[in-house]
Amino acid sequence: MLQITRDQIAEALDRPSLVECLRAAFEAGCEAPVRHHHEVATSGAGGTLLLMPAWQVDRYLGVKI
Repeated sequence: MLQITRDQIAEALDRPSLVECLRAAFEAGCEAPVRHHHEVATSGAGGTLLLMPAWQVDRYLGVKI
């Protein structure tokens, strides 16, 4: 699994290029199932875990956590 840090992204891709890449990805389409929403018990106010996967078949897979 490849994990990319914020600093690595900033070094490799300027903001206008990043926006253009995201625009192109949305136009190309992808599989994006309904996000997983999990309540997490804590001793405080509680919490929520959101898992938002998306992929292009035979190309890319990503997940926002």
